[in-house]
Amino acid sequence: MKLAIVISQFPCSDEVFILRELRALQRRGFDMRIFSLKPPSEAPLHADAAPLVASARYSPFLWSREVFSRNLQLLSREPALYGKLLWTILRETWRSAPFLWRSLAVFPEAVRWGMELRDEPAERIHAHWATHPSTAAWVMSQISKIPLSLTAHAHDIYLDQAMLAFKLRQAVAVLTCTRQNLEFLKELAPDLPEGRIRLSYHGLDLQVYKPATVEPDIFRILSVGTLLPRKGFDTLLDACAILERDEVPYECIIVGDGPMRGELEQQAGRLGLKRVRFLGKQSQEHLPEIYARSSVFVLAAVHGNPSAAAAKRPGASDLIHFGIPNVILEAMASGVAVVTTRLTALSEVLVDGENGVYVPERDAAALAAALRELASNPARRASIGARAVERIRAGFDIQVTSGEVAQALGASAETSPPRAVRLA
Repeated sequence: MKLAIVISQFPCSDEVFILRELRALQRRGFDMRIFSLKPPSEAPLHADAAPLVASARYSPFLWSREVFSRNLQLLSREPALYGKLLWTILRETWRSAPFLWRSLAVFPEAVRWGMELRDEPAERIHAHWATHPSTAAWVMSQISKIPLSLTAHAHDIYLDQAMLAFKLRQAVAVLTCTRQNLEFLKELAPDLPEGRIRLSYHGLDLQVYKPATVEPDIFRILSVGTLLPRKGFDTLLDACAILERDEVPYECIIVGDGPMRGELEQQAGRLGLKRVRFLGKQSQEHLPEIYARSSVFVLAAVHGNPSAAAAKRPGASDLIHFGIPNVILEAMASGVAVVTTRLTALSEVLVDGENGVYVPERDAAALAAALRELASNPARRASIGARAVERIRAGFDIQVTSGEVAQALGASAETSPPRAVRLA
């Protein structure tokens, strides 16, 4: 099956969950062309991206000779269609100026790619993220007459719903990665038939992420993520200071990079934390080994509750944590006891005291107490880790989840066509 995948940026080291899914689909025999709205900002970090890089297509942002000629071609031959596409974007996004301007910015390259898909058709256009990639994919779908589907993940659902309900109705299938998202999207488009919007958790290769056979040589705390305010690394460092004060033997490893790295390193210096190490970004090839050498995994994330105005400002997604963090799934699959804050969607996978431990947000003392108890009780750590592995095997095996995605992508276009777009 030929797929046209529309994505914000490929490869992107922070979107490993998308990379895993694409590779799983490729192994199932899907023939993919990846249309990336932005060129990569760094060399591919993960080796798994290499088999897909050759299929990635990029277009100069806004205008180039090729973009201009393709837009002129459509405008001159089918002015009604060109005008309809622009008018629909304006009609659906005018209440959100940032969304409107970004949609207009991706429009020219979406037209180019839609015209290219007329020449080299695919059987399905599928977008990752419900914001601008799915806007571009909708334009491409309207031009090429190829059915559209999309996957909605997190901030793309909750921060700005401009054009979202419209795109849900235009898609032949919509996937999303938490039950919380599923219910929210169904409320936005209650008229859609049952099964149009589907739950599909992010999957893991359980031959790669699996429990270690040997206990770590020291109580080792691990945290992985982009160094942003919403991840709560500052709270983790404060908790480590309490462990040092109480003379609890430990080591703390922080994997990831981001805007707060300098600030966090300064905080560690001020607190005199000699047993905290920042490893920076690590490839997916190295991460399973890092999990295997850890005793406990911590994500002290902050759910966030900004004002409506703050939620719409640039960078708002740095302040709010959505969904089920993939790093928690990786830690659970590795049999590592997880200590985390009570993010709303986590109830779908993590039960307090059974396969993980919850602590309050921004409470370093509570986090330190939970870590101290686990440090002194290896049997409880092992029990929590074993139940975590059972939960991941029951619902997050990529052999199963990629099959769900494949089924959604193979849905009959004849029985579920995109709805016609009205001019007014």
